[in-house]
Amino acid sequence: MAGRKLACFAAAFSFALLLLCLFLRQPAVGLIAAAVSAVICFAALWSFTDFGSTLRIVIPALLCAFLVFRLEVVPRYRKALALDGERGSFTLEVSDEPTHGSYYTVLDGRLLDEHEGMRASVVIYHLDVAAHPGDVLNFYGRASVQNDEYFNSSAAESRFLTLRVSEDRFSVEHADKTPLRYIPLHFSWFLRKTLTDRFEGDQGGLVAALLSGSKAEMSRPFRNALSLSGTSHVTAVSGMHVGLIAALMLYLLGRRYGLLAAVPVMVFFGMATGLNPPVLRALLMAIVSLGSYWFDRENDTITSIMASLLLILLVDPLAVLSVSLQLSFASVLGIVLMNEPISRTITSYLPVQWTEKQPVQNIITAVSVSLAASIGAIPVSAVYFTRLSIIAPLTNLAVLWLVPIIMGLGAVFVALALLWPFAAQILSWTLELCLRLFIVLTDGFAKLPCSTISSREMLPLAAVLLFSLFLLFGYMIRPKRRVLCVSLLSLVLIAAITFHTIDKSGRLDVVVHDSGLTLLRCGSKTAAIVDTTSFDDYAVTDYWSTLYDWGLLEADQMILNDRQSLDVALPPAKRIAFTDQSKTDVGSISISPIARSCVSISANGRSILWACGTTQGNVLADYGVQHVDLLILDGRLAGDYVQTARLLDFVSPSRTIVCRPDEDWSFNYTYILDRLFEGRLDMIHEGESLALSYPLR
Repeated sequence: MAGRKLACFAAAFSFALLLLCLFLRQPAVGLIAAAVSAVICFAALWSFTDFGSTLRIVIPALLCAFLVFRLEVVPRYRKALALDGERGSFTLEVSDEPTHGSYYTVLDGRLLDEHEGMRASVVIYHLDVAAHPGDVLNFYGRASVQNDEYFNSSAAESRFLTLRVSEDRFSVEHADKTPLRYIPLHFSWFLRKTLTDRFEGDQGGLVAALLSGSKAEMSRPFRNALSLSGTSHVTAVSGMHVGLIAALMLYLLGRRYGLLAAVPVMVFFGMATGLNPPVLRALLMAIVSLGSYWFDRENDTITSIMASLLLILLVDPLAVLSVSLQLSFASVLGIVLMNEPISRTITSYLPVQWTEKQPVQNIITAVSVSLAASIGAIPVSAVYFTRLSIIAPLTNLAVLWLVPIIMGLGAVFVALALLWPFAAQILSWTLELCLRLFIVLTDGFAKLPCSTISSREMLPLAAVLLFSLFLLFGYMIRPKRRVLCVSLLSLVLIAAITFHTIDKSGRLDVVVHDSGLTLLRCGSKTAAIVDTTSFDDYAVTDYWSTLYDWGLLEADQMILNDRQSLDVALPPAKRIAFTDQSKTDVGSISISPIARSCVSISANGRSILWACGTTQGNVLADYGVQHVDLLILDGRLAGDYVQTARLLDFVSPSRTIVCRPDEDWSFNYTYILDRLFEGRLDMIHEGESLALSYPLR
């Protein structure tokens, strides 16, 4: 009973702290979340029979959360606000290995000198930064307070302050002697280097991520494939990795010595992975479980989960903003609360003689655990991410058995690489085979149609949630009515997918990026138009981000407006074409090049004219006067009245959208353009990218 009171206190404390931090950073989101949460909590508390004793636990928890927020979080935020916008020289002690993005490097640590103790993330737009934990970074840059901008760094999720280095004005002072607390991180760096030197590309990145938790060596396409297939949790160090280490120690050394060896090995492993919040959660829960096993006491899983969360937040209250922490706890709570009902539901549909067989029981357990974790993570994933994988249980069933094999072979390979290189070379062939199989299976499942749904698509999302509720409580339905319920739910799901497919086929999605990339989608077919004059690393990142939002790994067609070589490698696509060629058909999308920077797009009888990357209004001189439904116009051309008027001599659009206007764009330009287009100017988009969904009916 006392344990459950602690769990209730920890849940109320952490939930209140999360709402307060959300309100501090995003007042609108925090206010909406607080209103919804208040209704849910009131309904939950009202359902308890002992309402008074519950309040006696919750009210002190809320007061403690408020005190921690005022005494710890608010002062940090005010210190960060005091530095917001300041330019100057800073000194940072690096506390983690660098995280590399597509065109930047992120270093996490603590500021020194007059800003002693403040935690910050430093963004350097330079990829070759040789810095390790314990080194000191001297740089000149600009400070800003983070809002929704999360770089590719787990630590940056829970820090307010971001420092951007101005050009290449930085220097690194390497530590003469590595501090003791950073030795595990240096060991992790050595382990990753040993693995990536032998295994190239995503193979090295995968095994390094499994053993160290670092995803820096994995390519963006492979990370997208992991997310779309629902297996990205495999590469995030969590309870599964810690549990495998504990099980290995118990298996090799027995109960007595295994328990003694498991704790220090797990702690060292956690420190080597950076002691991120999910790792701390797994470590604390594992230590509690091993302690109960040592003393022959019963372990209350709910209490250990919430107690570990309470300890983490008392040490670092800002960890409550970590997306990885929220996902980790949501998934574990889903497994604890929903695994048994889902397992009962699956078992109720199978013959009794099947469920008595051990292989079938193992499959049921694997599927129910994966489903429970996915259902628990749905609320958090729907808020932070654009895609939700609906084939995750199937993918996990196909690839999870490879994870302990890869981790074991990888650890043995690193040891043999130091002691016996010849044996390590022989072992690497087996490890490489396992890595290739994992990557092939993941890519294959990620490319399946309808493998994911968008968190913004309410109809498919509602159908998935309906199926989730049935999986939770299906065992309570009478056997004679189960077939009817399954049939009705299947019809609902089929209808939702059908309506969604028909709706997508009747719309043309257009995304125009400032980096010289335009992506088109109609139905299940996609095309990418590349302006080679401005295509760079930013455009490559935009390519992967947009395709991930659409649930795809590559475009069906990539069209270049220049045959000259680029400074960066083009991302993969199924086919490559050029605008000086003839018409290209991609499903129901027909793309006809007119000039170097002007393309005519036809879809379901609607005509769209894409004129980006050009400043000449007579680019349509040979095209002829023709009515178009939508004109997407570059801001550089629209800002020239003479050239725009010349353009309208050749084309008459029903709607016009201006994207990427110059910095000196003014209201007068908007007024003049509106008069010029006779009220057919739909919008002027001033952001870095323009996304619109154009109806084709």
